[in-house]
Amino acid sequence: MKTIFTAVFFLFFISNIAAQVTNNIRAGYWSDPASWSKNIVPNGTDSVMLDFDIVVDENAACKAFITNGKKVTVNTGITMAVGKPVPPADTATILTIKNYTSSNGIFSDTFIRVIKNDFINGLKRIVITETSTSEPPNYTVFNYNSQQQLVNIRNFWDDPADGDYHVSILYNNNRIVKIITSYEGYADVVDTLTYKTNGTNTDIENVINNTFYNYDSTIAFTKEEKKILTISPSIVPVSWSYYSYLLELANNAVTTDTMVHFYNYDIQSNLMGYSRYTTRKTTDGFGSQGISKDTTIYNYQRNGPDSSTLFKLLLNIYGKELLTYINYDLTWLTIQDVTGFDGGPPFHGLDDQIKSLFKVFYSYRNGKIDEQVDNFQIFRSINSFDNQQRLIKSAIDNGGTVDYIIFKELIYPD
Repeated sequence: MKTIFTAVFFLFFISNIAAQVTNNIRAGYWSDPASWSKNIVPNGTDSVMLDFDIVVDENAACKAFITNGKKVTVNTGITMAVGKPVPPADTATILTIKNYTSSNGIFSDTFIRVIKNDFINGLKRIVITETSTSEPPNYTVFNYNSQQQLVNIRNFWDDPADGDYHVSILYNNNRIVKIITSYEGYADVVDTLTYKTNGTNTDIENVINNTFYNYDSTIAFTKEEKKILTISPSIVPVSWSYYSYLLELANNAVTTDTMVHFYNYDIQSNLMGYSRYTTRKTTDGFGSQGISKDTTIYNYQRNGPDSSTLFKLLLNIYGKELLTYINYDLTWLTIQDVTGFDGGPPFHGLDDQIKSLFKVFYSYRNGKIDEQVDNFQIFRSINSFDNQQRLIKSAIDNGGTVDYIIFKELIYPD
């Protein structure tokens, strides 16, 4: 049964409403960014004022809510929270992940993440993760629109005052065009994606411009970065390119970096490795120039079954398009809220962290084997499976030297 409010819905914290509020610009759904004046779905830090009727079709929150007499329809099973985060739903636990790391035999960063799902628009979707070993507990809530696309990620602690971050994902013609990450107390990080046809493939481009300041508020340096991911019609990465231009204003020194990856697959479409080509050019303030080139070849070797458990779970949350962009570093987003991985050994993408068993790479500098580093390195993901071929344990190390190891244990409710 839907709940319908025709009078003023709630009016909390009026004294805290900011001069800039979020208004809806048409009648529609709360989950649709196009309903809102800022083209972003409001979150628990926003003040909302209605100019049109609204249907709350996903768990929602705002700091203050003025309806102006407009009709607010809250769909069955949906929570509308004003002045506090959306409370964790009473959902079914589908997986518990225990993560911990070891560096030189010293264990750290132990935590337990519980993943739960619920029915969203008639389909069962991942709706929340809970890190229960933190104090107070930490939650990440995933919200979807009526097309089952992920539109919001919101992370918060049990205490409403301890907000962390909020992600809004905007679509145009079912393509992701903007990802806005809002951190408490920091400027928003905005990824704007553009699409260009490249033969039968598509180039997705993200350009980022940053200005860095000295303590006296003068500009230290500027940096322009461009990332281009080329994908096939079935959203299989073909190549990934990175370009950056850094200008240090104090001495007019310029550094340009170029990095290109080319991916290769086996007949089962498993990523089997990639070649990475990097070039760095430098020019100091006196006109002296330098250049260095590196080639690194990554090969993946599989000697046992790969688990699709976590990969399918991540597909369920992000969808193939967004997950590919995260996997291949086209956006600031990570999979940390689900898997706990965010950094660690030099793995590239989810195939390395979750599916691959071995990774081998060879390093060359300016066309010759680099004698200053280990030319042959192995990173291993040693996995254990249950009788349903589900991943239950994984240890990622750097070839047996035990300098750095990530341990993961997956516990299923059955």
